Amino acid sequence: MELLYMQDFIETIDKLPKAGIQDLFSRSYIGPVIIGAGLMVFQQFAGINGILFYASETFVSAGKLTDFGLGDI
Repeated sequence: MELLYMQDFIETIDKLPKAGIQDLFSRSYIGPVIIGAGLMVFQQFAGINGILFYASETFVSAGKLTDFGLGDI
């Protein structure tokens, strides 16, 4: 019974129209695509990369004066 359900589901999915890259730039999707790309760019400047870049200076100014690697963070 479950096998028949899965086969029917796969056949239904196969009948759906296929999406392509050009569909991302259609009028209905361009807003969310721009917002998503903007969030990714913002995350690169404000995310974990920025934290790790300044981590060693933060620990030194907090009083940890020994040498350490990224494994200590």
